[in-house]
Amino acid sequence: MTAPKPEPKRAPAELVTNQLEKPSNDDRDYRIILFPNKLEVLLVHDPETDKARAALDVNVGNFSDEDDMPGMAHAVEH
Repeated sequence: MTAPKPEPKRAPAELVTNQLEKPSNDDRDYRIILFPNKLEVLLVHDPETDKARAALDVNVGNFSDEDDMPGMAHAVEH
């Protein structure tokens, strides 16, 4: 019998802020966290829904295209 694999060590995310400006009629809670790999995440908690979703914004555009691959940034954004 083999021993179970140990859980990988995970560095905790850092809370950047949970005090975002929002309208007074917005019941959602917002937090921004930062992972050790510099991935910044906006978390939104909506007490009125049982759904979840995710979106990703990558700060890359056509200025990041290689000279021999024009349009690549646009092609991979979809």
